[in-house]
Amino acid sequence: MNIFSLLLKLMNLLIVIIAISFGVKWWNQYGQQTFFPRTNEVKDIEVAVAKKDKIIHSVSASGKISSRVIKRIRSKTSGVLKLLSVKEGDSVEEGKILCIIKNPTVFGDRKEIEKAIFYKRINILEGYLRETYNKRLEELESAKINYDSPFKKYEQLQLLY
Repeated sequence: MNIFSLLLKLMNLLIVIIAISFGVKWWNQYGQQTFFPRTNEVKDIEVAVAKKDKIIHSVSASGKISSRVIKRIRSKTSGVLKLLSVKEGDSVEEGKILCIIKNPTVFGDRKEIEKAIFYKRINILEGYLRETYNKRLEELESAKINYDSPFKKYEQLQLLY
């Protein structure tokens, strides 16, 4: 038996051990609850002596009824709650209006909003103009240096000869 076949057998054994440990972990976490659900409820047992009587069909139970799916609802905006059309425990359907929120920033004065947009645009334009002006100024300085450079070389050469 060579070392390669021995390593292959050890690797297969390791894979089997890992698969079994994951299976055991899954079974402990999900399998038992799914296939054999545990209930912690204590059931009352009524004991009576057998006698001839009327048969009464009734079922009684105590406890809390809750939905399997509970959704938390959050609003993406803040504001003043003007109308709340549901109470805790009410069932709702998709599309039903749950509440009305008045948001002063959304439903504020239209002129104020337009004014804010106007000033924002002016600030953006001002920044763009400053950036463009500075860029063009640098280009002009660079062009001036490039323009003056041959004349300075000519003057230097004249002084040498």
